[in-house]
Amino acid sequence: MDKESARKELLALIELEEKLLDLSNDRINEAINYLLSYSIIDNAKIMRQFLLVIDVLVTFNRISLDCAFTLILYFKENIQKLIRKYELLHFFEQKQMILFLVENNFVEFKDVSDELCEKESFFQYFFPEISRDKFFYYSLLKMYPENIPLFESTNIEEHIKLRKIGCNEDEIAKLIREDNCEAFSVYISEKNVGFNKRFRYSRYERFDFVNSEDDMPSMIEYAAFFGSLNIFKFLWINDAYFDEYLTPYAIAGGNGEIIHLCEEKGLFFGKECLNVAIKFHRNELVEYLHENYNLPFTKRHLQEAAMSYNVKILLSLLEKGSDLDENNSNELGNINQNQEIETNKDFLITNSTINIKISGCPLFVMVINRGYLEIAEYLVTNYSKLKLNAINDENYSALYYAVHTDRLDIVQFLYHADPINFVKSKNTYQCYFLAAKQNRPEILEFIGKLNFFEPWRHQTNYFTALHFAAYNDNIEIINSIYRIQKYIQNKNDNNESNKRGKTTNNKRFNNSINFNMHEIKLMYTPLHIAVERRYYESVKALIALDEVDVNCGAKYDYTPLHLAVEIDELEIVKLLTSHPKINVNVQTKNKMYTPLHVAVKYRRFEIIKHLMSLDSINYDLQDKEGNSPVFYAVEKEFRDVVELFDSIFEQQRESFINN
Repeated sequence: MDKESARKELLALIELEEKLLDLSNDRINEAINYLLSYSIIDNAKIMRQFLLVIDVLVTFNRISLDCAFTLILYFKENIQKLIRKYELLHFFEQKQMILFLVENNFVEFKDVSDELCEKESFFQYFFPEISRDKFFYYSLLKMYPENIPLFESTNIEEHIKLRKIGCNEDEIAKLIREDNCEAFSVYISEKNVGFNKRFRYSRYERFDFVNSEDDMPSMIEYAAFFGSLNIFKFLWINDAYFDEYLTPYAIAGGNGEIIHLCEEKGLFFGKECLNVAIKFHRNELVEYLHENYNLPFTKRHLQEAAMSYNVKILLSLLEKGSDLDENNSNELGNINQNQEIETNKDFLITNSTINIKISGCPLFVMVINRGYLEIAEYLVTNYSKLKLNAINDENYSALYYAVHTDRLDIVQFLYHADPINFVKSKNTYQCYFLAAKQNRPEILEFIGKLNFFEPWRHQTNYFTALHFAAYNDNIEIINSIYRIQKYIQNKNDNNESNKRGKTTNNKRFNNSINFNMHEIKLMYTPLHIAVERRYYESVKALIALDEVDVNCGAKYDYTPLHLAVEIDELEIVKLLTSHPKINVNVQTKNKMYTPLHVAVKYRRFEIIKHLMSLDSINYDLQDKEGNSPVFYAVEKEFRDVVELFDSIFEQQRESFINN
């Protein structure tokens, strides 16, 4: 993509944002027709833009939940066709939006719990759904024991009702949002509520701006935020207390008359107001504050424009920096490097400062974290010194966030932007393992099939991607790794056939993925892990692969069959013993135990019965001490096991005589 194409994409995105800003129910059809003309129904990139714009507009109170839900439902079939479920979940910040996706069958709640419910706030919000899975519920309670009193005292029906509304449940807050001045004045008079009342923190308020446990808003601040002019004026003329902290609420609400009243009082409009205007997409106020109050753009303003998907402001700031580059000026470059210097000049990103960290994070990593591919494309095409492998203060890269949010399109973009360094980077290998851990099969396959990438690598504990797949019972990842292996084999076969007198550009390393790699601690192969965690389907998937050795030993030379017997997993034992290459009489090297020895020692009655029914079983094999399985049954006085052996031997004797 060239510079002009990247810029055109951002301009189209700005138009999309402006079409959806302050959308009302009576304009829904107009918005739908525009989106249809925008090729949304068959273009995954445009669909992602649409969903991300909806997210920020809902988050910053520029579109109602009802309008957002109506639009998303209209395009439900297209969304499900174009966007993967885990990717979809990461588009939305608002828990109400996640709940909507679950209730309307875009995703299952299990998908939400897999991706998001490790966060305490999600645990609280979704505890009615989480509590249906007792194991998951109690494991989270163990993580967050302070929530036990909260859950015990919560009326679930009331909780479900309030979370759907998504607002502070206080009756006064409700009246302010509706700007019902008459009912408001009657209510506070009857309840003897002072004009300076501050609200209590609410678990249900979806706007963090008016719901901080450390600093809850007063009634007049709350009215300013929601643009409730009538109640604001009522409190104003009744001398409700306010100070300079009122102005950010007024800017967020965007009511011109409220802002004008604040100006008449001489209230301070500072850099925070400019920040709020950017965040809430009040772009007309951004320009007004910048010019009339001589407020310079700072690093934080640039960060806010990027994080809130305010493409119009971000593009404006980036292009100012580009102009500076063209004029070969270094004046601002030095200022940009020092966060502490106060200046009345705008902070601008130039080619020399594109990689600096803003609040601990480079701009490029920031936009990838939020999934804003179009902005990332613009940065790559316009800044030659951009570092694609830059990391933030948490040591996370752009690729990490692309994998974490299941954005295959961004992973592909990062590769094509710098193929050689992408494949060589340690970061890519870490993200390959991350894809295996977090169930990102498409990303795993894309990376694993790249020329010169080594998918057989392991971590320091010798955990391979296949170990992670087995540990997480992830059959999709198991199958993806198998497809990578077949791809490598075909590639190597083709290279071999082209070797004589020819050079090929498709060279691969000749190593293959080791499906039987032993991890360091217990020397477990992936199959051992699947058996130990009792994952029947994963065991089934693994033993179906020719590359998997069903008789491979682990620590103490325990094979998967030994392990399945010890943990008393009869169905897995049956599955393993049905494999054509299984050795049911395999002995451990140190004590020379067969699986039948283990079954008797642990008194696994049903497993003993099954093993003894196998034609290939040898119950006379002796261990290192010279003892057979029958000996241990007698020694330990396992009467039921001894009787079982007797009955089997009797049946065999009768069968022998009859034959």
